[in-house]
This record gives sequence, structure tokens and C-alpha cells, in this order.
Amino acid sequence: MKMNVLLFQSKVKWIFQIRDQHFLLHKLFPFFFLVIFFGSVCKISKPHPEVKQIQAKKPKLELIASDKMRLYFPVLEKDYSEQEVFSALESIRDISNETCQMIYSMVPYDKEKIKTYTNIELGSPITSKFYLHTFRRIIVGCWNFFQMNDVSPDKDFEYIKNLYPNARFDCYSVGFLQPYIMHSKLNCENLYLLDIDLRIIEGHAQLLKFFHEDKMQTEEDVLNNFKELNIGWIAQYKTFNAKTNISLQSLCPKNYEMCLQELLNFQRKYTKLKKITLYASALHEANLFPEDSKISVVYLSNALEDYYTKKKEFDFMMKRLEEELQTNQKILFIYHNGGRHLFGVYEVTKLENELDITSSCRDRYLFYPEEEERTYYNIHFDRLKNLKTSGKYCSPNQVQSQLAKKENEAEKQ
Repeated sequence: MKMNVLLFQSKVKWIFQIRDQHFLLHKLFPFFFLVIFFGSVCKISKPHPEVKQIQAKKPKLELIASDKMRLYFPVLEKDYSEQEVFSALESIRDISNETCQMIYSMVPYDKEKIKTYTNIELGSPITSKFYLHTFRRIIVGCWNFFQMNDVSPDKDFEYIKNLYPNARFDCYSVGFLQPYIMHSKLNCENLYLLDIDLRIIEGHAQLLKFFHEDKMQTEEDVLNNFKELNIGWIAQYKTFNAKTNISLQSLCPKNYEMCLQELLNFQRKYTKLKKITLYASALHEANLFPEDSKISVVYLSNALEDYYTKKKEFDFMMKRLEEELQTNQKILFIYHNGGRHLFGVYEVTKLENELDITSSCRDRYLFYPEEEERTYYNIHFDRLKNLKTSGKYCSPNQVQSQLAKKENEAEKQ
């Protein structure tokens, strides 16, 4: 009997131990789950060393302006941190749109409100789109050349790369698409997106955000993201709107496939850039001086034509180069004939007491549009008395025509 009682007590004790353990596990289970879960999350969220390295290699982004542009636009008087650049330019877009609507008589003209955006005297509002007196409208962002008019600018950069295959480049470019093609071809260390048009600068900020977030990896990415760009008042379009429905095809109609491939290549090479500068400045007021042992390459598009750059402004730029360039420093200026594949390369090198200026190649520039009678023209560089010329053409087409001409002359003899 005693044995049975002891056995019964032992079973009861075992049952209560099991019950207590079950109770303890029941209470502690949520705690163990949280420990395991958050431990896993920490491991997942902790970046892989290679990811850290890629993030660290993203180029620095900055917004700067020339002294003159700071006077024109109060919003540019402040220096913006990298984190503030996108929001600052977005606010510029909004007030620019209001100003453009006033200029084009879409809303009542409010001179005092315009002054909060720009100190430029814009005159009276106009009732229709026309091509006279557009320069001030370009500066305030109401006449914007987002559409690339240059034909095959990639050939210009390939020429530079072949001319200086081992050089390190600081790159400056006007235009909306040309800077991306430039880096794709030249592997720039620093890229300066140079323009006097604030809306082009703001458009760059939108596009760069896609690259910075690695969202331009595929052809589909590029095409979809271009449709998302919030740009307007496009000079080449028949109608003017604050936001225009655009595509890569509409902004790069003459070089669509090239533009697409170079934009993809820009994304692949994005982390090779050290710094990207959104540079609101006229050409003659910009600091173009190379750093260290690099060469500055300045892509002008057709900005050196008399309409956009006056002779006194060009003279001012050349005087600055003569005074501030250090001995043996070099700047390459690329001029591209509007609407054509023609271009010229002008090398400016500082000797001990003077500038050496040479056109390493130069095509015969033709007025645009093409259907007009052929009339050739020169730019400011061509009129310099101390310009040395190589006599070589740049464009493969003109090189071929030059060779054909020589062959014909040889046959006649």
C-alpha cells in the first residue's frame, strides 16, 4: 500500500513538472521568437561589405552658380547641401512655371511676384510663341532646349579619346543629353552640367536622381523614366506647356539608339565619377580650370555662336584663361554645328607667358536648316589672329570628302 502511494505521488509530481514546463515554454515562447526574428532582421539589414563599397563610391552631388547668376536669381544666393539640392531645384521649377505662364499671357502678369524669382527685366508679356528676343526667356527657363539638336556628338568625344587615350578628364557640357554621352565616352573624373538655363539644370537633377538610385539599368527603365520627367516650355515643340509629354525618342530624335545605349552605359559608369556639379553659369563666367594633371574638356554644342556668346564675352573668357591657367595646363573646347554632324576641337594650352591656341581639327560649319543654300560660317575661335590650324577635318564624312577631292585632283593631273 505504501509503495502504491509513493508511486502515485511520483506520477503526480511528474505531471505537475510537465505542466510547469509547458507553462514556462508558453510564456517564454514569444520572447524567444522576438530574439530570433530581430536577430535575423539585423543580419539581413546589415549591408554586405561590397554593397557598402558601392554606396561609398556614389559621386558627390552639388549645385553652384556664377556670381552673375546669383544676382539674377535670389534662390541661388544660398549654398545647398547635397541633401537639399533636389528639393531646392523642385521649388525653382514651380516658381519658374508661374513666371512662364505670366510671360505667355496664360495668367495675369504680376511683376512683383516675378521679382521673387528673378531680377532679370523680362518686359511685357507676349501673346504667341515666337523666335525673336529669346535669350532672357532661356535664362529664366521659359525657352528650353531639352531636345538635342546635335547630330552624333558621340563622335566628338571619340575623337578626344583617340587624341588623348591616357588622359584624365574633367568634363564640362551644356545641353540636356550631351553630358551623359560625354562621360560614357571619356570616363570623366568630375562632370559639370553647365547651363545658363535653370530649367535645364533642374531637369538634370530629375534625371540624376534615377541614376543615383540605380534605376536606369535596362532599356525599359530608361524609356519609362524619361516619360516621368517633369519638364516643359520646350523650344522646339509647337505648343508650350508647363509639363510636356515627352519620351527619349522625342528628346533625341536624330540619335535615338545612340542616346539609349549611352544612357545605359552612363549608369554602368556612374560610380566612376567622383563629383557631379550642377553649374548654373554662362560659359564665359564659368571656372573651367583643370585640377591636378587632368585636362578640362568643354563641350559647347553651338553655344559659342554670336547670338549666345558675344565677342566681348568671348574676349573676357580668353583673358581669364591667359591670366589664371597654370603653365602646361590644357583645355579642349568642342564646338558642334547645330543640326549637323560637323564639329571642331580647339586646344588652349598655357605656355610660360602666353596661350597656345590650336584647332586640332575643324569641319566647315554650315548654317541650319539643311535645305537652305549652303553658307559657311566661323565662330569666335576661328577669328583669333594667333590661332594655329592643323588643316584637318574632324567629321568622318568631311574627311572622306576631303580624300575624294584630293583623289580627283590627282587624277586630273
